[in-house]
Amino acid sequence: MTLSIEKSVSTPSLAVLFIDDEISILRSLQRVFQRKNYQVLFAENATQALSIMAQQFIHVVVSDMRMPQMSGARLLQKIAQIYPHTYRIVLTGYADIESTINAVNLGQINRFINKPWNNAELIVSVEEGMQQVKLLAQNTSLQQKIHEQNKQLKVANDELENTINLRTKQLQSALIRSQNKHKSLEKMLFNFLAITPSIDAEMLKKIGKLAGNIALKLNLSKQDIHDVRVAGLLCQLGLLGLPKNLYQTPYIQLSHAQKNAFLNQVTNVQLILSPAPHLQQISSLISQQFKSLEQVSDLGISHQILAIARDYWRYANGLILPKKLGYEEIIIELNKQQGLRYDTKLLQLLRDNPEMVLEKTNLLGISSKELQEGMILNESIFSENHLLVLAEGHEFTKLSIQKLRQYEQNQQIQLNIAVQQQDDKLPTKTTSH
Repeated sequence: MTLSIEKSVSTPSLAVLFIDDEISILRSLQRVFQRKNYQVLFAENATQALSIMAQQFIHVVVSDMRMPQMSGARLLQKIAQIYPHTYRIVLTGYADIESTINAVNLGQINRFINKPWNNAELIVSVEEGMQQVKLLAQNTSLQQKIHEQNKQLKVANDELENTINLRTKQLQSALIRSQNKHKSLEKMLFNFLAITPSIDAEMLKKIGKLAGNIALKLNLSKQDIHDVRVAGLLCQLGLLGLPKNLYQTPYIQLSHAQKNAFLNQVTNVQLILSPAPHLQQISSLISQQFKSLEQVSDLGISHQILAIARDYWRYANGLILPKKLGYEEIIIELNKQQGLRYDTKLLQLLRDNPEMVLEKTNLLGISSKELQEGMILNESIFSENHLLVLAEGHEFTKLSIQKLRQYEQNQQIQLNIAVQQQDDKLPTKTTSH
């Protein structure tokens, strides 16, 4: 038996479908949405849900993660295959956070909301999903009108920008509930940045890689190498909620007030990461990243590594000067602040090892079929849209090997996976085809 709230309207109404095997949960949702001017439908299991969707178009689906016969993640994956334009939300408890993040990485879920949910947050999420589906339908109908299509895409991008503050609140909530999930937290934080349209996830990957390479050259501890690499990946975390012109305009072209606002982004980092004490070293690295060499002299060399890695790629991407610079030009610019903002020995290390910023296309990894339990991932694996699938340092288990092979099958790709060698520990390259 299904519950429904019918709306009498002159045009086809927007529709949301809630799926949960507990009738009490469905009745609670019915009370929350009973006054909304769109159609609200309910199903107690996957079979009922698919039956309803076969009869009418559903704009937003909200499913519980844990259900008998078919889990919420599996159901939403199936819905994504049959009805790719339907916006998909999963309600998840603390115990399901890891499986939920994996489902997000596989691209089957648009958003997840923790239980117990906040009614206002749930309503906003559903209506944002409806608006996104509605805009997509409008764009499709205007494919032959290029000018109008671009106009619609601009509207869509502006609306996505307005969700940044909400995304920050979701980050804090997820952090509080997941303090013991260290690697999952780091992955989730980076993926929040990666799905923000105005943030360059590819540049963040390069900053993290260069910072890790420098730390590796200096023979820092395994923990220090990990921390500075993650700090590089997350160094723009404080930009969430700031106007995008502050970090998409070359720094030299910003006004004095804008420069101060850009540098003060670090206060947002402290706020976001405050519920996660195990990330405080990474929080410190990011929060201190814009201080001068004298100001960070007692904080260790990792802060200095992050500053050089960050600004190398900001110069390369035209985010400091109004043009993109090559390797030699960047070295010249960095040398102008030698001993003031950048450590002299680190700059010399960068000059002597240009390969640290070059892609190593000649190195090969192993296939997922060759993976064995206990192997250590030497280089992070990212999806084509820059989401972090597995972080470097991951120790493969039977389950994670199975999941990675399933990921390859779902994405129809074959990975070359960089793992630490038992004899020489030479890194190998992770690529996708």
